[in-house]
Amino acid sequence: METFDNTMDTLAGDKPQNFELTVIMDSFFSYYAKLWIFNEFGKLLHKPAKEAGYFRHFSLVKGTYILRVEISGQVADNKVDLKTNMTFSIGSVSHAEYSKLKVPGMYSSAPLRGVINYISSHDYYTKAAVAISKQNTFIPKTEGSKKSGLFIFLRYPSAEIYEKIFDKVQWKDFALLDQNEKIIVKFPNGTVDDPKTGFIGFSAFLAPGLYFLRYQGRNKRMMPIYVYESWYTQLFMTVTDEPLWGSTRMFISEKRAFNPSDKYQPYIDICLDKLQNNDFTIDNNLLENIAFGKYTSPMLGLLGAYLYLTGKERQNDGLFKNIVRNLQNKILKNSQDSPDIWALNLLSYQHFRETISTNEKASINGTPTLRIAFDTIRKAALTYQWLVPENSLNDYISENQYFDSPYNTFKPFFHNKQLKQSPIKKSSRVPRRDDDMQIDDYFSTKFITSWDIKSHEFKADDYQLLQAALDHAQDSGLNISSAQDENKVPSETRLAYYRSLLLNPERVGVIGCAIINELIANPSTDSYKIADRIKLPVNTVNRIVKSLNL
Repeated sequence: METFDNTMDTLAGDKPQNFELTVIMDSFFSYYAKLWIFNEFGKLLHKPAKEAGYFRHFSLVKGTYILRVEISGQVADNKVDLKTNMTFSIGSVSHAEYSKLKVPGMYSSAPLRGVINYISSHDYYTKAAVAISKQNTFIPKTEGSKKSGLFIFLRYPSAEIYEKIFDKVQWKDFALLDQNEKIIVKFPNGTVDDPKTGFIGFSAFLAPGLYFLRYQGRNKRMMPIYVYESWYTQLFMTVTDEPLWGSTRMFISEKRAFNPSDKYQPYIDICLDKLQNNDFTIDNNLLENIAFGKYTSPMLGLLGAYLYLTGKERQNDGLFKNIVRNLQNKILKNSQDSPDIWALNLLSYQHFRETISTNEKASINGTPTLRIAFDTIRKAALTYQWLVPENSLNDYISENQYFDSPYNTFKPFFHNKQLKQSPIKKSSRVPRRDDDMQIDDYFSTKFITSWDIKSHEFKADDYQLLQAALDHAQDSGLNISSAQDENKVPSETRLAYYRSLLLNPERVGVIGCAIINELIANPSTDSYKIADRIKLPVNTVNRIVKSLNL
């Protein structure tokens, strides 16, 4: 290890004397911690380094400084009186002459321990999670082998917050469903919960395959979960007055018991944070942990592979070809039905510029747990239409997807039912879809449209003109949705119909409005061009076009 001279060096003349200030970080903090240096008056002197590294060196004059350590937006300030060469450490680095810098407490749904100060863990959550993960809280009618299973732990940020929240989330609003969306168990049945600290735990041996966690409270939502052969899936999520889906963490463990001190779990947070920020870079430190950690933490291997294959780096192509191959054939063996593995292979085709053969499996069975995996399928379906068939599970998820979690979550719907059609009437009502197909206003920021749903206002005259156009279409015997020759439908009549649908955006849905605006801007456009513009599968656009009689 490099040594540092702690003696003062006298400089000639009137120049101020400089001292060396060094900060040494352990492997995790070298990547995750950002170090800022301010003078005693609050002036910023040094910004965080762009690249991860174990050492940070600074040459500063004698004086008082503030060393700010930032982790995931949380900060801790350390006051330092620099009078000689000084060395500090962050993390597990230990030396008699080094002083440890104070670091901010980190938050995680999973009650983790280790070198990181997870102030959100709380001993009462950690002990409960470990104990419940080892037992059977539920025995399914058809119990799978005792080599795979599922552990779910939902908790509040703390017991104190749990006591203060008046409108608490109701555990009865959660249920576990099988791959056919049939209820396996409705919580709190088959669980262990604590009314004092605010947690609920589910643990059972389950056969490998796809499952869903469904929430039926305010802002209904579903999340897919996959159980791999000979592995245990462990899911953690924080709740308050409703579930905080962005806090979800999933681990794939070779042992049933939850290990709060697993050294690779913090690196999963790093990968998830990168995915949320569209940062697909992988430095050597993270690369090393992904390469070695995938054998005991396959979730880290999956996330690392998705990061690399989504990015533009090519120098480690050989390594990640092996990682993908090992994940599928050795680590998560017999996982060909896993949607996340299936989508990872699809992403591999794209990254390595290989062609997908139409003779291969045409569409995915189920839906992946990771949002980046689902996004991979959704984007590829722009080119390979058969990847997402019309009226399939992933077709409707494309329309009902949420974007506030690194995991794939969506609004519940009935994808096996045909959408209801309503005839055009001489009234303000327009053709509508089932209420279960409506999309939350949240999506309004996700698509670029030429018409602002919230800010646009219609005047009374506009309604009269639009209704007159619709009346003209009815009286003339024109059917906009079934006309064989578009030239038979006057363009002004079709545009009037499109604009009439925009009068009721809550019924049409945000994506429906986006499609309509594309048609208004360019009436001759087709589904492929619209799908490319709003980044949806072509078959999803086709289905919505039919449902709205466009």
